[in-house]
Formats: sequence, structure tokens, C-alpha cells
Amino acid sequence: MKPLITVIVTISLALALAACGLESTGTAAVAGKTKAAEAKQAQQTVKDVKQRIEKSQQAVQEAQRKADEK
Repeated sequence: MKPLITVIVTISLALALAACGLESTGTAAVAGKTKAAEAKQAQQTVKDVKQRIEKSQQAVQEAQRKADEK
């Protein structure tokens, strides 16, 4: 009877540890997707800021051109 209990406890512990590993893997996958989304958003933000800077530079150049015409 004692060996049966040992086998049951061993199997239970193995299953519990395997479940923890699966949870860790799932958590890592979610974290990876989150970081990828953050990186993509950061790239979009950089692109938007560059466009705003270009528009501002164009506006300054246009204002200087108009001031020079007067």
C-alpha cells in the first residue's frame, strides 16, 4: 500500500510542476506579445513625431519665405 501512495504522490507532484511550467510558458508568451505591441507603438510614435517636426519645419520655411517677400 505504501508504494502505491508514493507513486500517487510522485505523479501528483510531477503534474503540479508541469502545470507550473505551462503557466510560465504562457506568461512568457503573453509578455512577449505585449513587448512586441509596445515596440510597434513606439515606432509609430517616432514616425508621428518626425512627421510633426517636418510639418513644423515647412511652416517655418514658409513663414520665412513670406517675410522675405515683404
